[in-house]
Formats: sequence, C-alpha cells, structure tokens
Amino acid sequence: NVRYVFQEARHFLRLTDDKYDIISMEPSYPTDITTASLLSRECFISLKDHLNAGGIVSVYAPGHLLRERYTDGVLKTLAGVFPYIHVWNAGAGDVIFICALEPIRATPADIQRRVAEGAEGEVLRDAIRFAARNRMIETIRDSDDIPVYTDDRVTLETAATREFLRN
Repeated sequence: NVRYVFQEARHFLRLTDDKYDIISMEPSYPTDITTASLLSRECFISLKDHLNAGGIVSVYAPGHLLRERYTDGVLKTLAGVFPYIHVWNAGAGDVIFICALEPIRATPADIQRRVAEGAEGEVLRDAIRFAARNRMIETIRDSDDIPVYTDDRVTLETAATREFLRN
C-alpha cells in the first residue's frame, strides 16, 4: 500500500501523527529561510519522529549550488539525528542522503544493481554513485569547523543565494 503525499514535508508532518516507511524530501534551492529550514536539525527530528521502525528518510541537497562546505553541514546536521547514513552523488554535484535509525540493510552494490535493473536503468546507472564522503561521515560529524543547521542558525539561505548569483 503506497501513499504519495506531494506537500512541503515539514508543514505536512506538523499536521499528522502518522508514521511512514519512507519519507523522501527534495526541497527547492535553499535560497530563503523557509526552504533552508527544511535542511535544519528541527526538520530532521520531525522526519525521524514520523518514521516506522526500519524506515528510511531520503533527503536531496543541491550540492552544485551549496558546494562541499555547506553540503557537509547538511550531512553533519543529519548525522546528529540519524545514526545510519548513505551518501549518494547524483548528477552534477548534487547529493542524496539515505538516513535510518537502524542499519541500512541494502548495500551500495544492491542499490546500484536495482537501479540498473529498473526502467530507467541505463540512464541512472551512471548518474548515481556511492559517494566517497561515506568514509568521512564520522570526521564530519565530529568536526568543529562544519556547522549544524538549526532553525535559529540557518546560514544556508545566504550561502545558496550567493552561489546562485555567482553562477
């Protein structure tokens, strides 16, 4: 039984007590405080609170716009909420974070094989790659130089706007 909800995740979850097996969030460019707050610790805690046991959260970050420092900030913020994370590169520097409260059973090889077998396999097989950043999650989690994004300290909107205008 699949139920798709196409709404801003944080607002929608505030209005329900339901729990889900998969929550996938693909926020627009975080160039304003509302969109940037979708990549904050408080938002990620709300996602966690709405997961069923064994569930996963998928969060997209526009790495081509945020650059590595800010993408690492999103990773550090997620790592403070979710103990298990896979980082996937998608396209031109963009990142997909797969997060869970329990160990992720599917290995990167399993996931890549399933993607390749799908209808869009030829296109997607080379488009997503298990990121080298996976080896650095603990270093990023423990770094004092990488920010944690919170509702009262969301600096993504200024960084994203600056990069958007620069490009």
